[in-house]
Amino acid sequence: MKLNKKLLSGLSGSLLGLVMGIASTAQAANLALETSPLFLSNQADPNVFFEIDDSGSMDWEILAKPHISPGFGTTLSNGLMYEGGGFYEIYLYQASDNAYANNADSTSTDWRARCSCLNVLAYDPSITYRPWAGYADADITASFQAKSDPHPGTAGYSVVLNLSADTYYTNWIDTNSDGVVDLGEAKTTVATSSLTTVEQQNYANWFQYHRRRSFVAKGAVASVVDNNPGFRYGLSVINNWGSLFVTVPSASTTNYTSHNNSLINSLNILDWPAAGTPLRSALKRTGDYFDDTLSGKPDPIISECQKNFAILFTDGYWNGDPSYTNSSTSTAGVGDTDGDGHFNTLADFARRYYNTDLSPLPDNVPPDTFDTNPRQHMVTFTVAFGINGLLTDTDSDSWPNPALTEAGNWGNAYNSNAEKVDDLWHSAFNAKGTFIAAQTPQDVADSLNAALANISSRTSSAASVALNAGSIGANSRVYQAKFDTEKWSGQVLSFTVSLAGAVSTTPNWDAGCKMTGGLCPTTGGTETGQNWDTGRNIITYKPSNGDGIPFRWPATPATPTSTELDVNQTSALDIDFATSLADGNAMLRWQYIRGDRSNETTTFRTRDSVLGDVIHSAPVYVGPPSFNYPDSLESADYSTFRSTYQNRQPIVWFGANDGLFHGVDASLVSANQGKEVIAYVPSQMFNHLHELTSSSYIHRYYVDGVPSAGDVFFGSSWKTVIVSGLAAGGQGLFALDVTNPSTFTEANANSMSLWEFTDTDDRDMGYSYGQPSIVKLQNGVWAAIFGNGYGNTHDDDNDGGTTNDSLTGNSVIYIVNIQTGALIRKFDTGVGSSADPLGASRPNGMSSPTIVDVDNDKKADFIFAGDLFGNLWKIDISDPLSSNWKFDYSASSPHTPLFVTNDGSGTAQPITTSPEVSKHTKGGFLVNVGTGKYIETGDNSQIGQQTQTFYGIWDKNNTALTVFNRSHLLQQIITEEESEDFDIDQDGTRSSGEGTSDIRETTKTPITWHTATGLPTGGSISTGVPTNTPALGWYVDLYNTESGNTNNYGERQVTDSTLIDGVIFFNTLIPSANPCDFGGDSWIMALKVDSGERVDESVFDLDHNGVFDAGDGFDDVSNTRVSGVKSFVGILPRLTFAKGYGGDSFFAFGSGSSGGFMTQQIKRSGTSFGRQSWDQIIE
Repeated sequence: MKLNKKLLSGLSGSLLGLVMGIASTAQAANLALETSPLFLSNQADPNVFFEIDDSGSMDWEILAKPHISPGFGTTLSNGLMYEGGGFYEIYLYQASDNAYANNADSTSTDWRARCSCLNVLAYDPSITYRPWAGYADADITASFQAKSDPHPGTAGYSVVLNLSADTYYTNWIDTNSDGVVDLGEAKTTVATSSLTTVEQQNYANWFQYHRRRSFVAKGAVASVVDNNPGFRYGLSVINNWGSLFVTVPSASTTNYTSHNNSLINSLNILDWPAAGTPLRSALKRTGDYFDDTLSGKPDPIISECQKNFAILFTDGYWNGDPSYTNSSTSTAGVGDTDGDGHFNTLADFARRYYNTDLSPLPDNVPPDTFDTNPRQHMVTFTVAFGINGLLTDTDSDSWPNPALTEAGNWGNAYNSNAEKVDDLWHSAFNAKGTFIAAQTPQDVADSLNAALANISSRTSSAASVALNAGSIGANSRVYQAKFDTEKWSGQVLSFTVSLAGAVSTTPNWDAGCKMTGGLCPTTGGTETGQNWDTGRNIITYKPSNGDGIPFRWPATPATPTSTELDVNQTSALDIDFATSLADGNAMLRWQYIRGDRSNETTTFRTRDSVLGDVIHSAPVYVGPPSFNYPDSLESADYSTFRSTYQNRQPIVWFGANDGLFHGVDASLVSANQGKEVIAYVPSQMFNHLHELTSSSYIHRYYVDGVPSAGDVFFGSSWKTVIVSGLAAGGQGLFALDVTNPSTFTEANANSMSLWEFTDTDDRDMGYSYGQPSIVKLQNGVWAAIFGNGYGNTHDDDNDGGTTNDSLTGNSVIYIVNIQTGALIRKFDTGVGSSADPLGASRPNGMSSPTIVDVDNDKKADFIFAGDLFGNLWKIDISDPLSSNWKFDYSASSPHTPLFVTNDGSGTAQPITTSPEVSKHTKGGFLVNVGTGKYIETGDNSQIGQQTQTFYGIWDKNNTALTVFNRSHLLQQIITEEESEDFDIDQDGTRSSGEGTSDIRETTKTPITWHTATGLPTGGSISTGVPTNTPALGWYVDLYNTESGNTNNYGERQVTDSTLIDGVIFFNTLIPSANPCDFGGDSWIMALKVDSGERVDESVFDLDHNGVFDAGDGFDDVSNTRVSGVKSFVGILPRLTFAKGYGGDSFFAFGSGSSGGFMTQQIKRSGTSFGRQSWDQIIE
């Protein structure tokens, strides 16, 4: 069992012993908590350029499906309705805003023009029509004829109509049941005056915002911009581009709101000319713009990793551009760039600008699943509204069947209009884009939003890895969680670790592939997948009775039984994300959450994997029981429990942002390894599960917390339990009994699900970012101890109001019964929004606690934890009577902390990690903790950031506290950073490029401890105590002071530290100013825990020879030892350590934001300081 947090114990002699218990304001001042990984938000914003068809037909109100035409007597498939006598119907109404003569008017005998059964623009009562983004609902009694002037000289811009009277639409009755809208079939005419108020509103919105082809384009563009405001948009039209060409924002523009509003307005006031459809020259013009060869327009490409997209929107077939001929001798155009034998087609132009390197910048465009071109290039999306070609897609993969290549037989676009539609499809294929053949106005917006949601995709990792043992051996495995932003899919991968600590390059299995089935891109194999209904065990929690229940659809949802989903749970699934209204799809959404993919191409969002993205929820390995509890600890022997479950099926547990907490088979030899064994849906997820199915899904967190596992005793027997928060996914935690995997079935849901603790139990509970601790208390009860997290004044939509929101914003520690979840004690610091050190009335919040057992009786004595306002707290729970538990050094609220951080200028620094606590050589405790936060949307910047610090604080553990601060601590300094070459090939020479690492040097100032009463003198907040002056601790500010530098570049310490043999290891995080990096970098720091000074011996094996010596230091006369090594895989979470084979070293494993592994061999010294042995941390 892999243990990540700690109950520090055994203060006998000079050591701390066993680590036990876990595996592994004002409303306006709410924290701006992240909704997607912060390190992705610094990437280069993509350029998206709309090329809009402004031909005359875009003003028309009819776009017909293929039908039998009375004028021709044959099927007409060009979107028009022929009335005979040379006339086509183009409008539904005689109105002053029509741009053209309406010879076939609304009194036409062909009623089908006013029926959505044939005219896709006609009013369809089954569709919910919404205003354009930023506009209000239309007024049924005063609806505008035109939201913009559609054509020069046309009247009607400000004309309003009363649509509540003398207005009708038509419904079709399929008399002969053949599915064809025949001219002579029956119909019903519906008067708007007979509609309900809601239905009249819907009709008014259709009339004002959706009835014209041009309205569809305007609405779609506005929807895309509104849903993706962080893209760099430009816009032009295919004809009158000289009058309308909106360039993308300048490089200096970072807030696009004004630009986006102006762009949408420029489209809304567009004059629609009576012109043709020269799509080829329009796409060429867009390509030239990206290529920086369009005269008078600035270069839109400003970053080497920037993606560039063209969206070509049309209602018809291209024409014009007579110089672009289908001839190999043509000197105009681009020729046959795709090799299909046809020249100067639209597909050729698309391929031309996909192949061309559009910028001299380095080729660093990140790849995605479909597009691996690293050069700056143009990807083309084509939208054909309401028209069809000859090719068909029979397997719903968005491409023709049978499958075609670029040079395949896509048809000859010079032959027919239908083949010109296929040329649009071919164009998207050639340029690695998407072809959208939309049939309704809403399809256009939804399909574009779905396509554009993927354009900033990256594959990355943000969670710590898990190991299946604390020592490297023959069967060692490491488990890595990754995610892909393209469709927010997840991967949990198993890799083999060699005896030398090397991680294999190909995973043994991928849990996402095991669930989903099909070809697995990570392993190269093919998986059968797990059936959504019969192949998965999924359980959930029913708050109304506190029971675990199967995640199954009730037989009668309106009157569920005690073991079925509540009405409010099923009702939460019946919400359309776009409208916030019930839509009758609740059961389909339940199936989708379980893994059913049958509705992904029609009703719901498409997924690449059934497993959602796994971001911050670090995998936890739970194998056979492995704690060192004595048999005397409880009434039943722990050794018997260990023996009974010595061959227990190992499970890797993790949360995902698909709303589920997953457990997968981690057996080394099993046909089911990597397959999901059980999954749990926390009840707090239900209010947001419907969002996952929306084609307009915007990422949010669900089950994103870091779980803890441990062995506990209740109900007369030993159990293994797992407790996890939700991080930004919700304000609560849950606990599961995971003792016996052979009983993991839906029928046993109630025995597995122990409890949930949410803000309905205590309103000071915030978003549960911290990792809980599992311990035995002095009163004999086993408990979970956790901080209240962050943002407790925010409504997380669990109750729909403010009833459960904190009134104080205070930081809090909770102790709850591990069996029942009942609150045992709440420790409220009394420090909340009113004490915000920034004066912004933000809510405070408590980070993960560290628990200390002083006398090695395997029971908790003290709690140490830090909060967002920089307070380091100590709580005494050493008494058998819980009523005697108290804040140490403080009797009344607001309580007095052990220490308050300070950045050297008087402002407190946030603490978001758990402290590392060890025994001090002079008595009491040494508490190590770093500062910084990385949870809000503004935390990913280097600019203007507060200086952060790593501290070593002496808690003398006296009966009273003499308050001290930074001026009473010894300062250590980061003095140098450089890129150093190391002798990897061991030829005695450090050769350039042979093996380069970025390394750090720190000061080596010895500490003298202030053992006297009172406080040290002579110190200052900015520099600490003078050298050789007694101190009450030490600190190092997190920035390189070399050459007088004072810029901290946003460096901070936001992952838990680890103490090994007298050396404190911690990672720092530096956000990247380069948008092409994976969010930033990390430094792995290693300092002497008792003083903060540079280590005496090399602890990093930087020349990879398995020996720790001068060859691992700086290349100077003294071979100065290294205090820090820079990550080469981006930002690192907390490292996971394992004892090396043979036991003379450790290996540190990390999974970086680039998605890659970093493994570092660490020296095991003979120094004993702090914990008794590493074996007791990971067994």
